[in-house]
Amino acid sequence: MINLKNKPFYLDDQQIESLKQILDSMSIDEKIGQIFCPIGSSFDETELREFINKYHPGAIMYRPNNSKIIKQAHELLQHYSKIPLLLAANLESGGNGICTDGTYYSRQMGVAASNNIDNAYNLGLISGREANAVGCN
Repeated sequence: MINLKNKPFYLDDQQIESLKQILDSMSIDEKIGQIFCPIGSSFDETELREFINKYHPGAIMYRPNNSKIIKQAHELLQHYSKIPLLLAANLESGGNGICTDGTYYSRQMGVAASNNIDNAYNLGLISGREANAVGCN
């Protein structure tokens, strides 16, 4: 087994025991579902609940939409998922990678061309803050 006490996990004994209990409680279908990251396409609560209950994905990634709609979908998905989901987004140019009303900063080539490390930091900062605001983790 992987040593969960070492890099990159750094789990303590209690966390490892909790993880083992979660794994022991999962069905084979739930474990299989954890390896998938489908593209989210619905914002309907009933459809989201049914999808989570049927497929048990480990992650979901939505294409950009209005921040209120994305945030609501992410909250519903987390609510119905037995295991917390990884909620992903394409944030390489700013918060607009998850929200149509998010901030476009620049693509990596533009940031690199500025030859200013502050621009790289700011791209990550804006992307991270805006993604976090709508539930991306």
